[in-house]
Amino acid sequence: MQTKFWLALAMSPGIGNVTIKKFYTACPQLTEDTLFRVAHITKKLPTAYELEGLLQQAQQHIDWHQQQGIEILSIASPYYPKQLRNISDPPAILYIKGNINSLKGDMVALVGTRTPTLPAQKATQYVAEQFVHRGYTIISGLARGIDTVAHQAALAAGGKTIAVLAGGLGHVYPIENTLLAQEIIQQEGLLISEVPIETPITRGHFAARNRIQSGLAFGVCPIQGSPSSGTLHTIKAAIRYNRLLFYPKQDHLEAANPVESLIQQAMNKTQQVPVIELRQQVHLDEVDKQMKQLKKLWL
Repeated sequence: MQTKFWLALAMSPGIGNVTIKKFYTACPQLTEDTLFRVAHITKKLPTAYELEGLLQQAQQHIDWHQQQGIEILSIASPYYPKQLRNISDPPAILYIKGNINSLKGDMVALVGTRTPTLPAQKATQYVAEQFVHRGYTIISGLARGIDTVAHQAALAAGGKTIAVLAGGLGHVYPIENTLLAQEIIQQEGLLISEVPIETPITRGHFAARNRIQSGLAFGVCPIQGSPSSGTLHTIKAAIRYNRLLFYPKQDHLEAANPVESLIQQAMNKTQQVPVIELRQQVHLDEVDKQMKQLKKLWL
């Protein structure tokens, strides 16, 4: 009932992610009977008659997704990651396929260009393996390039990985990663989307996906990217959400745009976050330590 109720609210015209978070903050156990408690937050609350229709739609929506093997999490679910809930614009609803318990572990995001250099691919493999061995779940976006390498390296190291998709879970994009998506599920990982199963991908979905990657992770590792890439969007989200940023040393990655320049571009005087360059093993230990400290802050 709780999922259906929050989904019905999310389906209501004029009510988006930020408003849903305000509802949750004001009343985590919000129900149809206590909806009056959040009436001061928005003038767009559905009437009792409208809510009845939305609840019916929500149940049909849940049933349809369950038939496709997809579960729906609301912001109020005990499985909803607290660190994601604590960002300024968390998804009101998550669509998931795979091992829901993957959402309970420590997470680190590896992101980057769709056209990485060979040294950047090797750096991605190394970082993914190192954090799998430290017990982290690897988050990435299932795109070509760095994302694909990150997921594959996590699986090869015997770890779990979470793929955050830009579109609905009904169609893996890019299509050549369909088998990889299946392997992620088979190895107790998870596919996540913010949108319903058959939603086609638009340009805006990629930026929204990037914020979820940063929101799920306690640390974000941009490997390689460009000033116009989604990597920069993910870095900006990490800064906005006060996540640790770290990156492999760039002097051997053959990159036209070193990651440190993207981080400098994204930083501003009012918002600063810790940044660590990985040059020695000790730096990996420091990243691990700082992410665990951040976890205590958020959870």
